[in-house]
Amino acid sequence: TPRGKESEYNILDSVMNILYSGRIWTLATPSISHQAFPHLLGNMFGLWLFGFPVYRVIGPTAFFVLYSMGGVCSSVAQILGNVATGKTDPPLTKEERDALEKIARAAKGDPYSNLPHSVKERLKHADVGGLGASGSLMAISAVAAALFPLDRIRLHYAFSPLPLPLGVALFMISDLLGVTMPQQGDNVGHLAHLGGSLFGIAFATLAWRSEMG
Repeated sequence: TPRGKESEYNILDSVMNILYSGRIWTLATPSISHQAFPHLLGNMFGLWLFGFPVYRVIGPTAFFVLYSMGGVCSSVAQILGNVATGKTDPPLTKEERDALEKIARAAKGDPYSNLPHSVKERLKHADVGGLGASGSLMAISAVAAALFPLDRIRLHYAFSPLPLPLGVALFMISDLLGVTMPQQGDNVGHLAHLGGSLFGIAFATLAWRSEMG
């Protein structure tokens, strides 16, 4: 679990790292790094659930391409989203994040509405880096849905198991809603997830066309 300014410079995908500092490798490093153990545990469970079946079918080389490029496309989507929404100022420092957490703990109701205007503007334009294997996992799950359309998956909000393609589609719809109707305090990288999903769909489509001749 990386911590500190050095990890931000060498691991996070961010506008600062990619566009301003030329740290191109940070397009790939987020997919092998996590910020918290629950995040790591959740992604490893997803990799166990979807990754092993896909790996057995496509083999190690194609799986490596799928995982790594799914992560890169996830990072690219995150960066483009930040640029498009004006989040190009330097990322929040640890001191700023700690101060905001203290305000949130002390506030009653919506802590964001009580912030000074200058702080709101800082949050609005601060670069948001991405970290975690979720983009790669979304790419793998999209390929799993194409390979195993008759498999079923149980989602916590569904009464019964759903066909795997439908379950993956619902995850993508959830991320699309997260992008188009963002909620304050939502720290999920919805656009990064969609970047990984789209690469997975493209990967499965190209593989199918190749097989069809």
